[in-house]
Amino acid sequence: MKRSVRVVMSVLAAAAMAVGMMGCQKSSPQSTETKEGAAGTEQAAKPAGGDDQKVYKIIIADEDNEERTTNQCALKFKERVEKESNGRLSVELHCNGELGGDQETFEGMQLGTIQMVLCGAAALGNYDARFGMLDFPFLFDNYEEMTEAVNGELGELYNSVAEEYGFKVLGWMYDGARSISNNVRPVNSLEDVKGLKMRVMQNDMYISMFKAWGTNPTPMSATEIYTALSQGVIDGQDNPPSMGYSQKYYEVQKYYSWTRHTFQNCLVLTTTAWLDSLPEDLKKIVEEAAADMAAEQRVMEHDNETKLEKLIDESDTCTTNEVADRESFREASAPVYEEMRKKMGSDFVDQVLKAAGK
Repeated sequence: MKRSVRVVMSVLAAAAMAVGMMGCQKSSPQSTETKEGAAGTEQAAKPAGGDDQKVYKIIIADEDNEERTTNQCALKFKERVEKESNGRLSVELHCNGELGGDQETFEGMQLGTIQMVLCGAAALGNYDARFGMLDFPFLFDNYEEMTEAVNGELGELYNSVAEEYGFKVLGWMYDGARSISNNVRPVNSLEDVKGLKMRVMQNDMYISMFKAWGTNPTPMSATEIYTALSQGVIDGQDNPPSMGYSQKYYEVQKYYSWTRHTFQNCLVLTTTAWLDSLPEDLKKIVEEAAADMAAEQRVMEHDNETKLEKLIDESDTCTTNEVADRESFREASAPVYEEMRKKMGSDFVDQVLKAAGK
């Protein structure tokens, strides 16, 4: 079984390299900034003829690598908008965190050097704590419940919050159900995570959640996780199986425990200023293609989860387990909700819970 898994992993890696060669540009953030103006456009080498001759560049930042469904669907977005615009839209896709972590890419959007970012919704919690609630532990019981919410009232609520900061949500992707991995012991109940030094996302809600569970939370960017695990700087992390597999965390983790404590969303994010700067026909192409990209990715990512959980389980270096007592995590998460009520206001928390069907 182990030999067959290595074969599968080798094939996937080869495919990923091929996709990466096609999809990920290798220009550096510095060279991008020197070439692009604040509007993210450049004049095409065509005879003068007004705005119809202008090429609008879309630089997309994605922290994930070429194997992730976010990147695969972004490549389809690139092909579609370039074709439908007859070349007036030109897309550069930078994956593997080439343009920096969440804060750097958000700042890039505000400066106009990046036009779109694919990011976890909770990453915007550093702008507004209300975004952190999207990743509240056990807010959703399953994928279907979450998808219905973000495609309905809950999505509309957060779209309006993003616009308060000049951001525009073009689509809701699925980033998977987050679970815990570590190098100390299998996790079957809340007691098993106490005292572990866990990497967490850089926002208040995740820090509060892991503190409530009795761990020692250590905020850091996703690009630092593998090295921190391999060097023993942290004991473990939490991420969806797609992230754990594509980033090869199973190589430096002994135990993967399927807590599925958070069903996580990923945003297709831009700024209202950049989107409104486009001619109406190009704006429509971008909005429709981004919405379709997100819808396709959600299905792809959900279909991949079971397969990837099995591949991690069959790796040579890591064992997995279903968590026997998920309820202990749910009960220990109650203080997180109360703390966030103080930061966000009870009215907003109640709005989210209602929109999530709770």
